[in-house]
Amino acid sequence: GSIMFLGFLGMGWRAFDVSVEQHEKYVEKANNRQLGAYTVDAGRGTLLDRNHLSLAVNDSVAKIVINPRRLHKNGDVESVINFLGELYGEEKLPYFRGLIDPEIPEGAKPYDYIKAYRRIKYDLSDAQLQRVEESGFQGMRIERVPKRVYPRGKMAAHVVGRTDSEGA
Repeated sequence: GSIMFLGFLGMGWRAFDVSVEQHEKYVEKANNRQLGAYTVDAGRGTLLDRNHLSLAVNDSVAKIVINPRRLHKNGDVESVINFLGELYGEEKLPYFRGLIDPEIPEGAKPYDYIKAYRRIKYDLSDAQLQRVEESGFQGMRIERVPKRVYPRGKMAAHVVGRTDSEGA
C-alpha cells in the first residue's frame, strides 16, 4: 500500500509541477504550435468562359532537378552533361554545362558557384522521363511542376494571365 501511495504522491507532484510551476513554459509552447502561421500553396483554378469552354487549365509536367554538388562529389559531371545532351539535343550542351559545371573565378569558393539545386528548364516527354528514371545517376531526380495551359490559344491572354517556369 505504501508503494502505491508514494507512486500517487509522485504523480500528483508532477501534475502540480507541470500545471502550476511550469504553466507559462507550456502555454508558450502550445501557443507557438497553435498560433503559428503556415503557408499553403493553392493551385490555380481552371478558367472558363460563359459557355463553359476552358480558357486556362493547370497541368503537371516533369522536369529534371540536378544537384551539381553531388555530381561533382561522385565524379559524374561529364557523364550527366553528355546524357542531358543526348536527351535534349547537343545544341543545349552549353546550357547544361553552365548549370552543372560553371566557370569559377580564380580565388573564389567553388560552393559559391556550384549550387545544390538546379531545375532544368525544359519539359520531359514520357520517353525522356523513362530514360531519366532508368539512368540511375545520383544527384539527378524528377520533379513535377505546375504548368498553365491555354487550350484556346491566345484568346483573352491579356485577361487570363500566365505563369513562368516557377509556377508563379
